[in-house]
Amino acid sequence: MDSGFQDKQSRDRTNKKITAPDLSLAETIVGFMLRRNIMRIAVVDESPARAAVIREGLEASGLTDILALSERKGLVSKIEQFAPDVILID
Repeated sequence: MDSGFQDKQSRDRTNKKITAPDLSLAETIVGFMLRRNIMRIAVVDESPARAAVIREGLEASGLTDILALSERKGLVSKIEQFAPDVILID
C-alpha cells in the first residue's frame, strides 16, 4: 500500500490534487502536543524507513520520547510497555 506522501502530486478520493505533507501541518500537530503535555509518542508504520523519518521529524520539532515500530511481532506488548500518550498509525 502506497501513501500519497511519496508522490509530489497525487489525487485524493475526490480527485482533488494533494501535495507532499506541509511542514506547517507538522508544526501545528507538534505545537498541539506540547501545549497538552503529550510527550510519549509511538509511531507505527509497516515501513521501517518511513517510521524512522516520522520519528526524526518529531525529534527535530522538539519531541524526544518517541518509539518507532514497524514489525507486527510483539507490537501490542511494546506499545503497552511504552505507555504512549499518542499513537500515530499509518
